[in-house]
Amino acid sequence: MKTLSVGLFGAGNIWNQHKIAFRDRPDRLKLTAVFDPVPGSAARAAAEFPGAVACASAAELLRRDDVEAVLILTTHAQHHPLALAALRATPAINSVERARG
Repeated sequence: MKTLSVGLFGAGNIWNQHKIAFRDRPDRLKLTAVFDPVPGSAARAAAEFPGAVACASAAELLRRDDVEAVLILTTHAQHHPLALAALRATPAINSVERARG
């Protein structure tokens, strides 16, 4: 199975739980791009993963050719608009799945 390049929306506290999967499975998951509206948050998250870049906007992240999937870790109110934007903007992203826990 190939490595999946992931764009991250939201690099706050919940990201600390999710980044474990990226560290544990670099053969399967690659953090490619990060956007967070809080100044410095995206840059801090991207700095932890070689090759990842901080984006200045959600639109910038979605314009990237190397993003195959997105992980939405924002406030609940932002989930729907970001998921719709991802589906519309990125041909490689063709489905949205709700996390089960």
